[in-house]
Amino acid sequence: MSKYIPLVREFNEAYGSDSPPRPGLPGSMGDRCRLVRMQLDTEEAGELFHGLAARDLIECLDALTDLEYVVCGTFVAVGADRTGRDIPDMPVGSAGPPRIPSTDLALQLMGQFLIQAGAVSVAFATGDWQAVAGANFVLRERLTQLWAAFRVPEALRLALFEEVHRSNMTKFGADGKPVLNEAGRVVKGPNYEPPNLVAVVERFGFTIPAPSPEPGSPLSGAVLVHKESVTVGAITQETTTTIGGR
Repeated sequence: MSKYIPLVREFNEAYGSDSPPRPGLPGSMGDRCRLVRMQLDTEEAGELFHGLAARDLIECLDALTDLEYVVCGTFVAVGADRTGRDIPDMPVGSAGPPRIPSTDLALQLMGQFLIQAGAVSVAFATGDWQAVAGANFVLRERLTQLWAAFRVPEALRLALFEEVHRSNMTKFGADGKPVLNEAGRVVKGPNYEPPNLVAVVERFGFTIPAPSPEPGSPLSGAVLVHKESVTVGAITQETTTTIGGR
């Protein structure tokens, strides 16, 4: 039984986000959900890019955890968790301590993740929830490879996820209702409590190195533009993703 997906379902149900009672992409949900999922993937990949540029371990772990939340959320959004069959987790086989991988390895794995995120987007265009779930399963494999590159033990990954979930559940407005932006996405309310990932990492006995951006690093102030042509079935989509440039 997945330890992650039920938490995301709790969030979606509490905030009125996509959590259908049965698998499917009813009505216009597919296009809207597809746009939101791609926006979230791109935003969090951008945060990971920034963390790499700064050699900031906590920022990287924050971005990876948010990506885990988004990827698990896609399963929930199309009702893949309502089939009666378990969506297995993909444990990271690392003992730690967490560390930032080489820039080359990180960018290689991020590129593979973004390519597969494009495949998930195309799968939404087919209107077939099973195609979305299948593509998203591979996307989670790509994300697990990133976790492994950062040498994050599975127990720590879950603890980080639980802390981000605790934080996400404090986004309600002063009236106890979800706060939404113009696109219908949940945003932070006045009582929002940010996650304390430093405390989580230290609870596991790991030392957190200070951010140490490399002088002259190709990531410093860089902008990564990723272009890809993705085909699922009879549908081909050209995608361009721009991250960085903070």
